Amino acid sequence: MLAVSVPKIRARRPLAAEVRPRRVEHWLASLPRASARDSAERLLQALFGQNRTSLDAENRLSIMELYREPVIAAVDVLRQGFATVSYPLSGRSLELYSLVAKLLGEMANGYKIVANDISDKGRTNKSDLVLALQRATHFLGQVLVNAYQTYATCPAGIWKELHHIYLFAENHRLLNFPVAAPDSNSPDGLCTITDSYQQITLLGACHPYGLLQDECIKLYKLFLHWQSSAQIGPDVGKKDTTARFIISVNSDSPPIPLIKTQHMEVTDHLRLLNALDVLREVHSVLRNLKRDLALGTLSSSMVKTGIDASDLDLLRRAGRLLTGVKTKRRSLRIEKDEQISICCGVSSIHYFMNGEKRLAVGPDERDPEPDEQPDTAISPSNDDVERYVDLGEPNLGVPPNEAGVDRTGPNSWQSRAVYQIHPCRTKNQSASGICLHVTKPSALQIHVGDVVAAQEPIVKKWRVGVVRWLRCLSEESMDLGIEMLGPEARAVAIKRESPPVYIEGLFLPGNRALKSPTSLIVSRGINQPGEKLFVIDVDGEPRVVTPLRLMERTTSFTQLLLAPPPRD
Repeated sequence: MLAVSVPKIRARRPLAAEVRPRRVEHWLASLPRASARDSAERLLQALFGQNRTSLDAENRLSIMELYREPVIAAVDVLRQGFATVSYPLSGRSLELYSLVAKLLGEMANGYKIVANDISDKGRTNKSDLVLALQRATHFLGQVLVNAYQTYATCPAGIWKELHHIYLFAENHRLLNFPVAAPDSNSPDGLCTITDSYQQITLLGACHPYGLLQDECIKLYKLFLHWQSSAQIGPDVGKKDTTARFIISVNSDSPPIPLIKTQHMEVTDHLRLLNALDVLREVHSVLRNLKRDLALGTLSSSMVKTGIDASDLDLLRRAGRLLTGVKTKRRSLRIEKDEQISICCGVSSIHYFMNGEKRLAVGPDERDPEPDEQPDTAISPSNDDVERYVDLGEPNLGVPPNEAGVDRTGPNSWQSRAVYQIHPCRTKNQSASGICLHVTKPSALQIHVGDVVAAQEPIVKKWRVGVVRWLRCLSEESMDLGIEMLGPEARAVAIKRESPPVYIEGLFLPGNRALKSPTSLIVSRGINQPGEKLFVIDVDGEPRVVTPLRLMERTTSFTQLLLAPPPRD
């Protein structure tokens, strides 16, 4: 039996429900093409009525296939209205998100009704059943993608229904029957239940709440090309845990990493997702992309999958996430409820860390002499390639405006930065991380990958960290997970070789006890490969540093690994 929820059929047919395929086709052709929102609202109203009207399964399936392409087109346009906004959503962006979520949900409902009807009545039309199950899997997956894209809580029961559809198809040997792909993104125009299920489970395994803004959609589309390299099976007793995840088909949750300490028994409700070959595929694409960028052109395979130079960081993140290795907490996390202040962005952190004033750089301060020995060390080994971004890569574009570089003069600073401190509440805290709760009317605008600084009310000291995950609990609140980058940081001025301008930076001294290296944080786009930087500390003493490699790069900042200062 197919265990999925479906809307209750009403005794009277709703006025908005048209059940004749030919008339539905004419009505869809008349929808306003100039307004995606207007079209989506009409589609939602029609689907809502149809899904609560008694219909023959074959007739309903024909109508759902007519709705499919207009709905996908409307969703693609509407998603642009909330893809790059700050969180939690509000106003128009929240309305668009809710409209997309309801529309995708009704599409999944329609196909679930067809599959339920065919399976319950014992009909033998295998092709219709496979088509309905594949489409239901696809649109349930889209509901999850919509939530992950906006860091919203996943609707209850979606993962459980996905698992049950897969289990039903597995039991009836329907997993690998190809049908026409639900959208134009499929490489060969065909798709199976396994394809759609593995595509969304791979995304779920990659901790979507920790992806940077709008990376969720891109990674989901890439997994459509790579999911065939994954395997799902009952053998959960694998000794090698790399890129392997456990799926509990009785749970309402995504796959979880298989770790060495787990002792799994082979049971009917457990499946193993083996993504090792997908991980190899990601590494291969990453190497080929770096080669193409060095040559100045993208290969046809990159163009076909929609990969370009801007996806370099996403591929690296995907490679790390697909390993399935859980980071062991270095210290105990303690439940805590107290107010804490945070500020966001390199410029704001620099301002408050420097006593709420800009760091003045006087004309009498000297630059280091050309023959002065810079702080350098040996080049990174080949073992670091998959962990760090090599600074020898080609320049990927012009530094963005957020870099804070004012080119009107060497002593100019970013004049349009908004310096604000935002009050939050701690939920739990450790030496290496904080979980924060933010409620409105906070004006905090933040994204995963932003650099932040936190200050406790008693200890008047700023600690620098990175937002690693974000989850919107409601329209009024959200939780943030922040990884602290070190016990201390200093505001510094940085002068580039070319152009000779001063920019803000954050210097993080190394700490052997916490195994944190000496590093420098600047806004993204500031540093060029192999470039020397003149760092002027708060004491006014300049010194030359040459970054060894790039430790991390997000949409807002760059962290550069530096050689530790020489011992006295």
